[in-house]
Amino acid sequence: MADRLEEAQLEKLKTSHTWVKIVLEIEATLEHRISDYEFVVDRWPDCRAMVVRAKPNDIKLKYLEPIVNLYATDNDALRGLLHNLDWSKGKRFECVASRLVPVLTEVIQLHRVPTLTLSDAVYLKVIQDTLKLRAVHEGCTLSSLGADRAALVNSVWPQRNGDVSEAYIKHLITSLPSTCLYNQEGELLGYALTYHYGCLGVLHVLEEHRRKGYGKVVMSHLALQHLQKKKEVFVMIQRVNTPSIKMHEGIGFEVFPDMSFDWIFCD
Repeated sequence: MADRLEEAQLEKLKTSHTWVKIVLEIEATLEHRISDYEFVVDRWPDCRAMVVRAKPNDIKLKYLEPIVNLYATDNDALRGLLHNLDWSKGKRFECVASRLVPVLTEVIQLHRVPTLTLSDAVYLKVIQDTLKLRAVHEGCTLSSLGADRAALVNSVWPQRNGDVSEAYIKHLITSLPSTCLYNQEGELLGYALTYHYGCLGVLHVLEEHRRKGYGKVVMSHLALQHLQKKKEVFVMIQRVNTPSIKMHEGIGFEVFPDMSFDWIFCD
């Protein structure tokens, strides 16, 4: 379905940042950065609702299997698509626009599925004119992460899931831009990756090296790599994570006003 989206339809989705995640997933598929998703719509070509989900029997990255993304301008159309999901399997609804949460919650309750909601995440974006690039500290070296670091990254990633998430991390490292910072002795100080859909994340600075500005160096240089090819770059952060939001604002990222999203996990 993604390859049938006409440019005008994709541009229509882009008119509202509410659907950033959907747009990025479509672009990732069209650019062959990922091949594990299918795009299910209520009707074609003028769809009112869309569910982006893993292909049932043809998925290479198992980490993506439970992820579902939603788009809708019509609640009844979305409700119909949701009822057609296989609710016997766990699901992770990512970046659900606040106005879609009541419909999703209604369907989840009808199917009697236990849930955990992580509420109120925000989008931040940066463009080249606002990016505040931080200089690499004297004696330090900036480079890309190697695949041999996948196990280390996975071991401290909050969303880790054993070998399943390690394979996903390895895919990100080998397929998409990353940055990592080493000191003069060759010790890893911090790093950041690019998710398959283009958002920046997985930012981590080793605990003993924090509060030295390394996170800003790593993230600002990763943003610069992307801004050489695109107009804007995004990160997603839970609103309660004030230190991370302030750090990103310190290098030029801006919070989208009046927008919040939920992550809803279904067992």
